[in-house]
Amino acid sequence: MLEPNNNIAGQNQTEEHEFKFDLINTPWGQRSTKSRVFIVTLLVVIFVAIMACVVNGLVMHYRGFNQFNQASKNIRRSCHLVKADAYPYVARIQSIATQEVVCVGAVVAKNLVLASKFCLARGAIRILVGSFSDPLCRKGFSVGLTESIDIQKDKLVFLTSFEDMSACAVVMPVGTKLNVEARSFVIGKPFHGTKYLTHHPVKVIPDNKTGTIQEEESIISVQELTKCPVQASDLLTQDGSLYGIALDRDENTPSTGNYPFLNLKQVLEMLESKAETVQ
Repeated sequence: MLEPNNNIAGQNQTEEHEFKFDLINTPWGQRSTKSRVFIVTLLVVIFVAIMACVVNGLVMHYRGFNQFNQASKNIRRSCHLVKADAYPYVARIQSIATQEVVCVGAVVAKNLVLASKFCLARGAIRILVGSFSDPLCRKGFSVGLTESIDIQKDKLVFLTSFEDMSACAVVMPVGTKLNVEARSFVIGKPFHGTKYLTHHPVKVIPDNKTGTIQEEESIISVQELTKCPVQASDLLTQDGSLYGIALDRDENTPSTGNYPFLNLKQVLEMLESKAETVQ
């Protein structure tokens, strides 16, 4: 009985040896069905593995690229944030459609906000001002009337609310004499959220001849001192008074990197007249 078992073992070894040898060298037409299925399955597995590696590489590449971009933006936008509650004279102009703060404006009279016309580019808006913990202030105030100011191609606008904002808003005075030696600050819209404002120092660039800011000058140039960029409609302030509103940088081509603000001395009489009207 031992001899037949030895023959069977020898045959199995021979078949196994022939299978391994035929896996590569045997023509496709002479292969068994099992051999063909095995080779097709192997090729499919190899193809799927290669495609998975390619897709994973692409995903990791673009994810890393996006993370790098986000990190770069965060570096460029290193802004000091302050609670909007502490600045009841700064209005946050919110888009009704997106609920985002699109810009800021200054409360210059009862129920009256002065802002850049840039604020109207996002459609219907409402005014947020005062403490976010107060339900009335948190709800915001509707804009009943918009009026462009005929200066510098109508870049400024009055926003009038027919609702009573006195419980939330404080009037911000417009300054008449900007001291180029004193510290000036820009108060602007946050890059996300509605509870905060950006607040950062800037350097006012005086006139080369006089060393001051002349009343007839329509533009006040400031130099950014931090990594927080100035945005259109941001407010130039000094000692609690308003002196300028930032223009849209795209509409100007400053070669020195300074940011242009519209000098509000030009509209001071108009502001006083408007304020008397809405008292």
